[in-house]
Amino acid sequence: MGVGNGEKVELISGDGTKLVGWYLNPKVDGTSTNLPRPPQPPQPASGLLWFYGNGENIAAIWPIVREFQPPGTAVLVVDYPGYGGSGGRATEAGLYGAADAAYAALVARPGVDQRRIYVYGRSLGSAAATWVAGRHPVAGLILESPFTSAAAMARQLYAL
Repeated sequence: MGVGNGEKVELISGDGTKLVGWYLNPKVDGTSTNLPRPPQPPQPASGLLWFYGNGENIAAIWPIVREFQPPGTAVLVVDYPGYGGSGGRATEAGLYGAADAAYAALVARPGVDQRRIYVYGRSLGSAAATWVAGRHPVAGLILESPFTSAAAMARQLYAL
């Protein structure tokens, strides 16, 4: 993937699973003014953890992530175990372990403001996003098409 302002990252989940993700450096807001500005010290960027839905991976959602990256915000998206470039196999515990590892990696990034971490989850990713928000300090939680119960979702998908 040719990403001008990003880099491939490798993480290790709590159970030792190798995870692969992409980190996007903060985009600079394209607005400008003709008025001279005094030099400003660099401000720490806000951070956004992006958790995608089932049947997706980083390669599939990459154009969306790039397009919707908020100005001045660093973005981290990590493939779950068994998805994309990550090792292991897909399990609920693995999903939560990957979410914790992604959070730890983002808050450890130099230049990212630990008090301004936002978490986005879509569909299956809403479970990972809610997990992170329930266990770590976050500035906000964004859920797109979440489900209300993992048990109910399993009954619907697997006719239990």
